Amino acid sequence: MHSNDPLIFENTGLAGSKISRCNLSHTVVTGCNFQGTMIEDCNMERLSLHNANLSRSRIDNVNYSNATLTNCNLKGFAILNCGLEGMTIDGIAVTDLLKKWHEG
Repeated sequence: MHSNDPLIFENTGLAGSKISRCNLSHTVVTGCNFQGTMIEDCNMERLSLHNANLSRSRIDNVNYSNATLTNCNLKGFAILNCGLEGMTIDGIAVTDLLKKWHEG
């Protein structure tokens, strides 16, 4: 593997792990358990997650630019102190939704 080759994780148990200051851009993750994992200060641009469990995980200071979430369970999901410019939910700009909500 060369330094520019993407990482590939398949059916890996990483529950309770701490992932810090990593460049995970272009990484492919399939069928992995990240339950309760702490992910911080990582570049996750163009990261591909498929059938991954991130329940009870904490993700801080991570670059998710141009990411797409599809068929995800976001029950109890919280977004705090994040840049939302350009973010959409089902094609609707989140910043527009928040503006209308604040206007009452």
